[in-house]
Amino acid sequence: MQLQISTAWGIGLIIGPAIGGFFAQIFSLWAVSPCKFGGLNYTTDTVGEVLAISGYPFLASLSGLTLFLVLTVASVARNALSLSLVTGLYILQNRAVDQDQRGAANGLSMTGMSVFKAVGPAGAGAL
Repeated sequence: MQLQISTAWGIGLIIGPAIGGFFAQIFSLWAVSPCKFGGLNYTTDTVGEVLAISGYPFLASLSGLTLFLVLTVASVARNALSLSLVTGLYILQNRAVDQDQRGAANGLSMTGMSVFKAVGPAGAGAL
């Protein structure tokens, strides 16, 4: 049995995380922007507290070897999950298009990824 995946669903799986990553990266810039520009007018200390609370607040209580081990394990797990996600998305994309269109689909996704990586910081700075 072969899994049938629609092209729209496959493209959504590629574009969705890219847009989500873009918004996750601009939160800090939005939070420190003045209210007259639509920001929250937070101080950098307040932004740090918000990110710490929404992230891993228990890390503040760790130190020394324990902190090093927790950060190392978290970093390895993050990288492994990231690679698994990217590989899974490539498999889904390649199954969503015919074999004669795979080169164009992969080229389009790489172009989109490069555009988001290039435009993301400039766009976030403009906001």
